[in-house]
Amino acid sequence: MANTELPESRVLIIITGGTICMRTSPDGYIPARGFLQSGLAPRPVFNDGTYPPPLELATSSADTLQAVQSLRTPPSAYNRRVRYCVYEFETLLDSSSIDSAGWDLIATCIKRNYRLFDGFVVLHGTDSLAYTCSALSFMLQNLGKPVVFTGSQVPMMELQNDATDNLLGSLVIAGHFMIPEVCLFFNFKLYRGDRTTKVSADDYAAFASPNYPPLATVAANRTNVNWDCVYRPTQVRPVKIRTSLSAAHVACLRVFPGIKPEMIEAVLKDEEL
Repeated sequence: MANTELPESRVLIIITGGTICMRTSPDGYIPARGFLQSGLAPRPVFNDGTYPPPLELATSSADTLQAVQSLRTPPSAYNRRVRYCVYEFETLLDSSSIDSAGWDLIATCIKRNYRLFDGFVVLHGTDSLAYTCSALSFMLQNLGKPVVFTGSQVPMMELQNDATDNLLGSLVIAGHFMIPEVCLFFNFKLYRGDRTTKVSADDYAAFASPNYPPLATVAANRTNVNWDCVYRPTQVRPVKIRTSLSAAHVACLRVFPGIKPEMIEAVLKDEEL
C-alpha cells in the first residue's frame, strides 16, 4: 500500500493544446480532450493508484470553485509527492493559433487559482511556446510561485515520446522548488521563460537559452538548481496580472550588414504599427 502520509504539493496543470496532448486520426494529429484520464491516469509515474479526493479549482471566477479529479505521483527522490489536477481550455489550440487572447486566458486562470495551488504547469504547443513564455513573464507580476511551461515534439500517446519526461520534470520542479518565475522546461533543462528560443523542429532538444544559463538541470533522479541565477523577490506583494498585451503592432526587423536605411524607415513609418 502506498504511503500517503508523505508531504505533498498541489500543482495545477493548465492545458492549452499542442502536440503533447494530441492523438492520431485519419487526418493526422488532432487535439484530444480528457488528457488526465487517457494520458496520465494509466501511467504509474503520474498516478500512484491511491486516487485521492478531488481538488477545488476556480474556473469562471476566484469565488466559484469546482471539485475536479486529482491524482498523486509516487514519492520523488526528495521524499515528497505531487498532487495535481487538470484544467483544459474549452477550445484546445494549435501552437500557431495562440494569440494575446490566449495569453489572457492563461494568466487569468493562474490568477484565479493562485491561492489554491503551490505551482502551475502549462502545456502548450512548441512553435509559439517561447513567445508565450516571454509574454507571460511580463503579464504575471509579483509572482511568488513557479509557473512552468512545457510541451513535446511527440504526443504522449505515442510509444516513443519526449512528453513523459517533459511533463514529469515540470511537475517535479513546480511541486518541489520555489523558483518564482515563468519558466520553460524541455529536455531535462529549465530555462528562464523570456530568455528562450526554439532551435529545432524535430529534435528533443528543441529549445535553448543562448544568453543565459539554465535555471535547473535534471540529472538521473536529482534536479540541480542554479540558485544564483534564480530571481527571488525581496518583498511579498499580491500577485496581479496585466492583460490585453497585444502583439498586433509589434514588428521584428532583422538588421544585417549592408541593410539600406530605406528598409528601416519603411518599418518605422508604417501607419499600421
